[in-house]
Amino acid sequence: MRFLQIASFYQSYLATFYARNPHVAVTSFDAQIAALLADGFGGGHLIAPYMTSAGYESTLIITNALPAQSRWALDHGLPAPQNHQELSALVARQIEILKPDILYVLDPISFDGRFLAHLTHQPRVVVGWRAANIPTGTSWTGFDLMLSSDEGCRRRALELGALRAAPYRPGFPVAIAKAVASTAKTSDLVFCGQMTVEHQTRLKALVSLLGDLKSSRDFSAALHLGLPQDPRIPSELRPYDRGAVWGMDMYRAVRSGKIAPNFHIDLAASKGQNMRIFETLGVGSFLLTEQDASLAEYFEAGREVETYSSHGELVEKINYYLDHDVEREAIAKRGQDRCLADFAMERRAEVMASIVAEELKHPNVPRHKRVPATDDVMARLRAGQLDEAASLLNAAIQKDSRDGRSLYLLGRVAFHAGQVPAALQLFQTALSMPLPASIAWACAADAAAAFIKLGSPADAVASLRKAFALRPDDHELAARLAALLSATGATEEARLMAARLPNHIAIGRPPLDLLIDLKHLETTEPHPNTMTNTIDLTKSFPSVSFGNDVQCIGVNSTRIGYGSAVGDGSWLNVCIRDGSARMVIGDFVLVGRRAVLSSGTYLEIGAHTIFGPNVYVSSAEHEYVGNDTKPILMCGIRDHGSLIVEENCWLGMNAIVSGSLTMGRGSVVGANSVLRQSTPPFSIAVGSPARVVRMYNPESGQWESTATDSDRARIEAARLRKPLPERAAYKKLLDAAQGGRALDPLVAGRGLHLA
Repeated sequence: MRFLQIASFYQSYLATFYARNPHVAVTSFDAQIAALLADGFGGGHLIAPYMTSAGYESTLIITNALPAQSRWALDHGLPAPQNHQELSALVARQIEILKPDILYVLDPISFDGRFLAHLTHQPRVVVGWRAANIPTGTSWTGFDLMLSSDEGCRRRALELGALRAAPYRPGFPVAIAKAVASTAKTSDLVFCGQMTVEHQTRLKALVSLLGDLKSSRDFSAALHLGLPQDPRIPSELRPYDRGAVWGMDMYRAVRSGKIAPNFHIDLAASKGQNMRIFETLGVGSFLLTEQDASLAEYFEAGREVETYSSHGELVEKINYYLDHDVEREAIAKRGQDRCLADFAMERRAEVMASIVAEELKHPNVPRHKRVPATDDVMARLRAGQLDEAASLLNAAIQKDSRDGRSLYLLGRVAFHAGQVPAALQLFQTALSMPLPASIAWACAADAAAAFIKLGSPADAVASLRKAFALRPDDHELAARLAALLSATGATEEARLMAARLPNHIAIGRPPLDLLIDLKHLETTEPHPNTMTNTIDLTKSFPSVSFGNDVQCIGVNSTRIGYGSAVGDGSWLNVCIRDGSARMVIGDFVLVGRRAVLSSGTYLEIGAHTIFGPNVYVSSAEHEYVGNDTKPILMCGIRDHGSLIVEENCWLGMNAIVSGSLTMGRGSVVGANSVLRQSTPPFSIAVGSPARVVRMYNPESGQWESTATDSDRARIEAARLRKPLPERAAYKKLLDAAQGGRALDPLVAGRGLHLA
């Protein structure tokens, strides 16, 4: 079986490593990985080299090691990555080419559930590791198992969509212990680790410790912190800071101290789990760490490690063990022996192999179908248990943000709870997803009820018309539409609608309440877009306006957001049609007439973006290699990976955007321009090939020329001082300014004219 581990290293470490070892950058991919492994960075986490002994065909990828990744790309006939986005796209290609059975992700923040959802190759088991801060917005949907040494992280993993979470501790490479064994003890205290204003516990503990020791004895301390130039960092630490160290330099630094105090990060739920414990014991240094019950599972306090329960005890034990060298070094030696016996990487590989074996026993449920049982939700809705139903539905949406059925049902819960605006937003979001007809018409009808409640009868008419178009034989629905038309002054249309009704059906009242009974929602039918015959795009995307002669190849793998419009003669083509989201068009996007969009691994058009006519956007193209023996049409595709046009961009008439790139939010590509490389947010690019000629300066509030490198550097410096809004925040601003109304169908075409 194939085991692939992907890891991300500190960028500052990689820069230092390659600067010190320039010859490594021109060696093979395998040689570069071997050199990085030999330098020891992250050694206790890098399990892949040891999995071969467990019978796996094992590979390690350092995702952001640009020289190594470039070598791999060139060896496989791919363009070398030029930036972060292209590195990420290359990792996706590596997974698709290597086809691992087991994928072990050490950076589940950069490579979270959204990354997994876009993979063409889906491994049998996806495992992640995290024991640090988890940024807001992270999704772990798609992870079968999240490993962590911290209980708090494991609880959070389940909330973020991982199917399971389990305890796991990294190990320590025996080779590192041997390499640093001769390092002399030159400092009384040593501490290596990050120290920013977010590490308040460490800051306060170190400042207090140094102050108390200074008042009681002479001592030497080497703090390898790499303190940032931030006035909030206590000045008392700076005289002791020896700068950041990594890899073998870090292990030698830890070995050089007589005592290594330990302080966990602020979020840690337990105080016996960080890597410093294993790094300190592994190199044979004396560890003095926080007292915690979990530590006793691995090391014996007073014999293999020493602990403290208060600041006073920390100071007292440092003074004691600095004065008792023999006792201190005996504890350090026993701690190292235990660490290398129980946590050598070969032993951790055995543990990892057993974890994987257990995971392989679970049913291989497709990741996009991992949602709570429908029966559980419906039972709670029928019983009026809204809170319980909402909890299940939120869990389903957390696992799959495009689960339209759960979004719709959560909207019903919100409506019954009196939260009508929230309900309407959920209805509209659900309508932007591919939905079975039995859900789509119900959702549109209930959205009409919400519009009426909010005093928007015209929008209610439009929504109820969508429902009726999906269910034209429903007399009750027709009666409600007739009533609503009459109430809004469309009396002639209301009369014609009423005339179609059987005599026993009376015109009902406008839909002030939810129309659909739950029994209509409990029947199952095939998911839309699964048939091979012609598909009605308006039924697949009921919230989108389509012009005449719009073609979509790969509807199953296409997502189009609420209120968007696709103009006459446009062609949407998904080259990898596997049901995953390969082409994603956001909310309120205007795809201009005769546009061509073609996606390989992934193509995304951000919300509120507009196209001029004849725009071409593609993350894939025809392959020509092999055309000496067969037609180009038979040579397959050349997949560039990921192409993202962020929010509120403008692509001028005849513009071409192609390749693996990101066009930053708020940007413009001029008419007749050809963009083949990434652009920063809020920039204007023109020409063939396009180059950035203007960028927005948030300090001056002006779009300024980038005629020279110094111009661009000046604007980028201003952006550092006054950052531009991130994508989510920017979309929120755009949505508020736009008002939430769908684009007028006129912009799509349909042969309509204005007087």
